[in-house]
Amino acid sequence: MAKDKYRSFLHDEPDNVQWRHGGPPTYDAVNKLFGEGRTKEWTEGSLEEIVQNAIKSWEMELSHKTRLQDFKTINPEKFKLFVNGREGLSGEDTLSLTKQMKRLLNHLMKRSNQLFLEGLLGK
Repeated sequence: MAKDKYRSFLHDEPDNVQWRHGGPPTYDAVNKLFGEGRTKEWTEGSLEEIVQNAIKSWEMELSHKTRLQDFKTINPEKFKLFVNGREGLSGEDTLSLTKQMKRLLNHLMKRSNQLFLEGLLGK
């Protein structure tokens, strides 16, 4: 598998990392769309590129790793996520919330598809 251009920690992972879907994700299609749609390409090694890739790497870990101890983009003991001035969430709370949101979205998609088919088929 080729090295990911935007996610620095995607392919240099030890074998004991626990992935949500059994292995690291593939971002080829997403990276292609991002490359085609972006309006600015940062200079290699610039602060802008470093921040862009750090955020993409963190999002990948949050979405696809199941254990906080496998994260490389944050210090799990010190991490806090603050949103709109609310109390900060710990890394474990953030990971748990992400899992809950994925379950909710999956349920909503299934229900939406069911309603669409019922409407289409007239049931």
